Amino acid sequence: MKKDELKITRYFIERGKNKYMIFLMPDVNNQNVDIFYIQKYGFGLVVDCVGIELSQLNYSIEEFINSNVDEWIDIYEEELLKSEI
Repeated sequence: MKKDELKITRYFIERGKNKYMIFLMPDVNNQNVDIFYIQKYGFGLVVDCVGIELSQLNYSIEEFINSNVDEWIDIYEEELLKSEI
């Protein structure tokens, strides 16, 4: 058994009555890449959004999240519907 400790950053987003959490964590296969995940508060489903090299961002992580979160929420809600079938 191998154990890795990861640094995970969590952001909270509210859209209407719904609350979402965005997780940012390193890619275990590529140390230069971090992956964004989304989870709706109160649900177990976690969906990966995108992996990027943070060093390549020309603006803050928060600005990146804000410019992409609506699309990530749409993808999440579609996946949530599929999982309930």
